[in-house]
Amino acid sequence: MPLVQAKCTNCGANLEIDNTKDAAICPYCGTAFIVEKAINNYNTTNQIHAGTVNIYGGNSADFVIRGGVLEKYNGAATEVVVPNSVKIIGCEAFLNCIGITSVVLPDSVREIRDGSYERGAFAGCTTLISIVIPNSVQKIGSLAFKDCKSLTSVTIPDSVQTIGVRSFDGCGSLTSVNIPDSVQTIGWGAFSGCSSLASVTIPTSVQEIGGCAFSGCSALTSVTIPTSVQKIGGSTFSGCSSLASVTIPTSVQEIGACAFSGCSSLTSVSIPSSVKRIDESAFEGCTALRKVKIDGNPEISSGTFGHTVFEKPDIQIVEASEEWKKKNWGAFKNEQQSRNGGCYVATAVYGSYDCPEVWTLRRFRDNMLDRTWYGRAFIRAYYAVSPTLVRWFGTTGWFRSLFKAPLDRFVRKLRQRGVQDTPYQDKY
Repeated sequence: MPLVQAKCTNCGANLEIDNTKDAAICPYCGTAFIVEKAINNYNTTNQIHAGTVNIYGGNSADFVIRGGVLEKYNGAATEVVVPNSVKIIGCEAFLNCIGITSVVLPDSVREIRDGSYERGAFAGCTTLISIVIPNSVQKIGSLAFKDCKSLTSVTIPDSVQTIGVRSFDGCGSLTSVNIPDSVQTIGWGAFSGCSSLASVTIPTSVQEIGGCAFSGCSALTSVTIPTSVQKIGGSTFSGCSSLASVTIPTSVQEIGACAFSGCSSLTSVSIPSSVKRIDESAFEGCTALRKVKIDGNPEISSGTFGHTVFEKPDIQIVEASEEWKKKNWGAFKNEQQSRNGGCYVATAVYGSYDCPEVWTLRRFRDNMLDRTWYGRAFIRAYYAVSPTLVRWFGTTGWFRSLFKAPLDRFVRKLRQRGVQDTPYQDKY
């Protein structure tokens, strides 16, 4: 008896079945189905694309699908079309699928699940250039696209409400991203290390921006923070060395620790009256900062302007209330006059306390040098001598040129060895 092509109405598997029977059982998912419906399903939904996958190939599944969850892709295609039966992309569905260049998700998908332990749904897909996310997806899970280094652009549909923790972390080729009005939460480190991201507009629907959300976005030149945001989290924009302007709305009540640290192109900032607190090192390393306008009476922590004050003693408080000056100006001046350390050779060379090169060197210090007796001895000697050298010569051109070339070569070697350049909790 000749068999006919059909498609399981539950999991979408391609089948060969006897069309003389009324019903059959799918050998992949175990679901009973009506034969006539399965044949119609194949005829209406099955499409053949050059270079794309079929749902199942040979004796082994290209897609492992259970209960509507795509658990694992086992194929070898470069262009992947996910079957219509999939409702959820599993937490490691395409993990480290090197070779995939594009993925199309069907309208049936409503969630890309959270990953964990540096493993996400598409994490490590280093050749992935584009992905189509349908207008049915409500959540992009944590670590979903971590280290998709070839991903150049992504359109987030209007259905998405949550962009998870570190979901696009390390997507160094991502130049643009559209965040729709439906998004309420941008998770911690969501776009951290997206070093090619030039601009971003955060919609008014966003209520929470997680810490480090845009840290290390060294190409980011401008950002608009919506009036719905009440707190700018810790290190949210740290290391955004090209950030020249930022608008802090009157809804913001707190600016977290290191929020704008290392924003070495930022020349002025206006603190609205709504801000009650500016945490430690919030503007540390903002070496171009000259004008600060303070409309209210915020509490400032020790080192709020950190190395900015030390490196650029001509910073001015352009406008502030008399109450604020009475409370804070003395401490501010004392910090300006007395700070005597912390800006060392790498910072002086690269112009920022928090920049990708310095982060790479910090990781080398903490993870390699600090593990040996000789390395720890070098660290102690370095911190004993370098602050003085920088105070004497750090602003001179010859000092920077002397150290920059060898540091550049060393940083390149470290990156080739896999040492990252994104912010982290360093030991010193």
